[in-house]
Amino acid sequence: MADLLFLVVTVAFFAVAAGFTVLCDRIIGPDRDHGDPQGAGEPDPPAEAVGAPARATAGARS
Repeated sequence: MADLLFLVVTVAFFAVAAGFTVLCDRIIGPDRDHGDPQGAGEPDPPAEAVGAPARATAGARS
């Protein structure tokens, strides 16, 4: 019985948290500069453009 109560409380907590997130998005709107930490109005370049190592493809061998 205690396990069931714990499960119900845990699920209820996450449901309430998700509900608050949706409610806040409806009140103030979603973040406009999401993905733009500098606030310059331009999205960040993809990881490949800033010197990240290239991913190997399935058929390529080095």
